[in-house]
Amino acid sequence: MKKTLCAALALTLVFAFAACGQGSENPGGVTPSDLMGTEPPATPTPDPEPLDSLSICGIPVIRGGQLSGLGYEGMDYADGTLTINALELEREDQAAPIISFGGGDLEIIVVGECSIVTSGTDGIVAEDGSALSFSGEGSLSISTEGAAAIDVSGAVTVGCALSATGETVCTSENVTAAEGFAVTANDESSLTVSAA
Repeated sequence: MKKTLCAALALTLVFAFAACGQGSENPGGVTPSDLMGTEPPATPTPDPEPLDSLSICGIPVIRGGQLSGLGYEGMDYADGTLTINALELEREDQAAPIISFGGGDLEIIVVGECSIVTSGTDGIVAEDGSALSFSGEGSLSISTEGAAAIDVSGAVTVGCALSATGETVCTSENVTAAEGFAVTANDESSLTVSAA
């Protein structure tokens, strides 16, 4: 009975998210089938997550330090690490950034060629002084118009191929390259990191 109720709740949430998007442009061709529903863990989870919150395109993956049971196609979260795989997201004039997190540090592992393109919406946002790190064999391109590509006040460490442009490229004053990588450009509107 619990499993049936959880499945019905997950399906209801998918339809609710789909209904909320009606009447506006569909960013990146996202459909309700792109949302991945999993059975929510027992409440509360035995161990709180290393983050208090994590949302992807406005969908809460972690809320109050607990997994929500929701996910997003092309992204996988586990233990403070978000893996993005051949991800291509485009959003225009949406209130929510592509990735927002808080209450702990986040590592993003990049697999394949990934891109985030926004207009009027920040790309990646930390809600507090949390740190952000990138790693992986892939490459990530972030392009924002009229917004910040990376709005993080904590440290940002880049260990993958990264090209970011925006009205403000990165709000952190502490941007470094991981071992084997080098920052080849870093000014107010662009940040480029490549293999050393």
